[in-house]
Amino acid sequence: MKKVRNQTRETIEELEGTYTQITGPNREGELSIYNEVTKEYELWVANDYYAGYVIVIDGIGYEFVR
Repeated sequence: MKKVRNQTRETIEELEGTYTQITGPNREGELSIYNEVTKEYELWVANDYYAGYVIVIDGIGYEFVR
C-alpha cells in the first residue's frame, strides 16, 4: 500500500487473492472484479485522481463504485 498525496494506492497483486476474475476495462473504463471475501462482484471505474482508496491495475487507478 502506498500513500500519494490524498490517495491510498494498492496494486491488485498486493491484495493477494482478495480479488479474482477481473473483467475489463470496457470503453467507459469500468472493471468488474469478483471479491473472494464478500463473494460478490464489484464495479470499479478508472479515476486516477480520486481522493481516497484506489486499486492500481496496469498503472491506472480505479475507484470503487458499487
